[in-house]
Formats: sequence, C-alpha cells, structure tokens
Amino acid sequence: MKPFTLFGKTFDLSVGRTHRAHHANPADLSDITINKEVFPTVVPLLFVLAYWLFPTVELATGALAAFFVLSLHYEFCHFIGHTAWCPPINYYRRRQRMHRLHHYRDETLWWGVSTGLGDLLLGTAPDIKSVEKSPTVHNVHGLLR
Repeated sequence: MKPFTLFGKTFDLSVGRTHRAHHANPADLSDITINKEVFPTVVPLLFVLAYWLFPTVELATGALAAFFVLSLHYEFCHFIGHTAWCPPINYYRRRQRMHRLHHYRDETLWWGVSTGLGDLLLGTAPDIKSVEKSPTVHNVHGLLR
C-alpha cells in the first residue's frame, strides 16, 4: 500500500511502510510475519463475523479454526521463502522459489506466498526466462529513501 492523500493530508499507514521495508531487505527475518498491529482489530472482528454469519456455533468455530490453520500455513511458507533452508517437500520448495522470484526478480509477479492458485488464475507466474529483473524490486512504489 502506497501513501495516499485525503483532504490534502497524506497518510502512510504502518502496514505499507513495513511492507516496503520488507521488500527493501528481504533477507531480514525480524519482521516477516503478519503485521502485529492487525491482530487487535482483525481477530475480534473475525470472531464477531464468524459467529454472526454462520448458522451454528460448530460451523463458526470450524471456519475460524480453518482460517487460523491457513494463516499458520501462510506464515510458514512466507518464512521459508526468506531462509536458506531447502524444504524436503516439493510443494514447499516451489512456494519458496516463487516467493523469492517475487522479492528478487519482479515485485509485481508471483504474489502467491502459500498457494499458486491466484497466480495461475491472474497470470502472474510467467516463465522466469520471459521476465527481466525489475528496477524497483527492492524499492516498491519508489518511496524508499
């Protein structure tokens, strides 16, 4: 998320700043997890929505459990994309490779961290040989100084 102007005032949200910093130095493992500032707002909202939208407590609880398991899966895939460890399972090696291409080849491609389905549907996982290295791969939005 790049800064935006509203009523003459520019806003640069923390989520955007930390994501740009993450792209500036992808080898830094200190802040690669889901932004901690999200949890106090999003988690209670998820609980309220789940128990409001689903017709039974069991379905709401199951949906929340699935969401949190998938969130952990995302975090794991994102972590291995930033480490030198080579996963023994091909699925995770592929996720690792795609995420590295996103950080070191072109920030506008290979968005899928934990699954490649979105990239397949959106056409954002082309053959690597057809993609030149992006000049802004470490300076997304050209905003880092």
